[in-house]
This record gives sequence, structure tokens and C-alpha cells, in this order.
Amino acid sequence: MSHEMLAVALTLQDAIVLALSGTSLVAIGVLGTSIERRLRALEGQRSSSAEPKRGPRGSAEDAAAPAAIMEALEAQARWLKKLESDLDGIYRQLSKPMARSLQQLGSIADELDSRRVEVESFRKGQEGMVAKKMLGEVVRIRCDFAAEATDPRTPEAQRDLYDALLQLIDDHLQSSGVEQRNPRIGTAYPGNELCEDKPRTIPCDDPALDWTIASIEEPAWVYEEGSKLTVLGQARVTIHRHRPGQGAAHHG
Repeated sequence: MSHEMLAVALTLQDAIVLALSGTSLVAIGVLGTSIERRLRALEGQRSSSAEPKRGPRGSAEDAAAPAAIMEALEAQARWLKKLESDLDGIYRQLSKPMARSLQQLGSIADELDSRRVEVESFRKGQEGMVAKKMLGEVVRIRCDFAAEATDPRTPEAQRDLYDALLQLIDDHLQSSGVEQRNPRIGTAYPGNELCEDKPRTIPCDDPALDWTIASIEEPAWVYEEGSKLTVLGQARVTIHRHRPGQGAAHHG
């Protein structure tokens, strides 16, 4: 849109310049030159003979004809010179406002270009947010199916059905660029964006293991775009807690 506006403005300027400084002024100049040639020719005819030339009928009116023609041509030449000067003045008056208008249109075009880039970037960002949200919902459903499939209370036939569904969902997620990622066992749990809140805990006697990841029950699901990592589903983990004397008993 901005380029079209600028093209229209430039076309308008070219039309005005052509009309005032081009076609009209050139035509006036050509006509003035033609008149000047005719004036010089008549002047030469008048000076070549002191006696006025008579027409075929020898009338006095015929002798006065060249003088009348010269006077008319001189008047027309003066008028054309004045018109050329007036048009040149009009062009000069219009050229400055036109230059300012084109400068303003150029600024508007640049602004529209920048807005277009911003809108396009925002649109792509919004589309990306919607896509990631939908993939996150798929991951959540996948995790629910996985929990049902591993539940001992789920009948064997339903487990087979869940396994088939999980395979279809995993294929879809992988084709969309979503992948599983496990946090490293033995690393610190606090601040790890791959891990979900409220992990299971296991007591330990070693204070160095306190708040470290002991095991992974369900991996995280992530979408990586360049250097940006989006966690669509966090991992379910078990962590160590320093509780001397409690051994390896699990607690929720």
C-alpha cells in the first residue's frame, strides 16, 4: 500500500512538471521561435525595398499588409513571452510545495512499511503462540493417556488401545518438531524449568543429595526454535530430601 501511494505521488509530480515545464513551455518556445523567424523574414522583405510592393491589383491595402502582419506577430510574440514567464513562475511556486508533499509521502511510506513489518511479526507471533498452546494441549492429553496406560487398574484391552493412541500422538508431536527431553538425574531440582511442581520425594542420608533429581517418571516435552526453548509439558520427577535415619522410604 505504501509503495502504491508513493508511486501515485511521483506520477502526479511528473504530470505537473511535464505540463508546466515540459510540454507547455517547449510548445510555447517552439511557437515563439517560429514567430521570430517570420518576423525576421518580414523585416528582411521590408528592408529590401524602400518602395512598398503592390499586389496584383496594385492596391495600397496590399502594400500595407506586411506591416499589419508584423504588428500582429509582434503582439503575439510578446503575449507568448509573458505566458512563458507566467507558467515558469507557477511551476516554481508549485515545485517547492510538491517537494515537501513528496517528502511527507515518503515519510508516510516508510512509516507504513515499518508498521507492516510490525504487524507481520505480531501475526506470526500470535500464530506461533496459538500453535504452541494447541501442542501443549496435545501433550497434556498424551500424559493423561500414559498415566491410564500404566495404571494397574486399567484392563489389558484398554491398555492396548492406549498404547496405540500414544503411538499416534507421539508420531504427530515428533512431526511437529516436539521432542522429549529428560532433566539430568543428580542435578538440582529447584529452578529447573523441565520439572513440574510438587515432585515426589525420597529421603536420603547424604546432605549433598538434598533437592537433587533421583528419578524420572515422565519426560518433559519441549519445542525448540533456534535458541528459544518452549516447555510444553514438564517432567514428573522424584527428588532426594535430606532426612537422616529415614532410609529410602518414599513419601508423596
